[in-house]
Amino acid sequence: MIIDSIRNYMLSCPLLEGEKINVNCLGQKAVTYTIDSVAENPLIKRYCDGGTLKQYKFIIALRDVYDEIISENIRIANFFEQLAAWIENQNAAGILPKIDDERCIAEKIEVTKNAYLLESSIDSMRYQMELRLVYRQER
Repeated sequence: MIIDSIRNYMLSCPLLEGEKINVNCLGQKAVTYTIDSVAENPLIKRYCDGGTLKQYKFIIALRDVYDEIISENIRIANFFEQLAAWIENQNAAGILPKIDDERCIAEKIEVTKNAYLLESSIDSMRYQMELRLVYRQER
């Protein structure tokens, strides 16, 4: 439910236009994207009326061709910088994922860890950025 809402939200990003975004599955071929859920305690705060403030941590990962050409590596770093800026702008405009549960209301999405190279092999590399969706769940 929540990860599907996040995926639909990310598909609206112009940087990802026309791309296929998997969920919890990053293929071995370049160029592929995934949104992976992260194990984390979802509860941030419990209110006296029974409602809660929760978080959903996730990763946006990209597998691309491994290349020692600096301009290609800068291109990937720029992509993630632009993606983080897009997310900030969406937050400022109040444009957030629509969660498919009427009791849940998205508050914000924030980058919790900038993009970094997680792994590389002879022919591909995995970059990822960590984020969280903060949402209110009414009783």
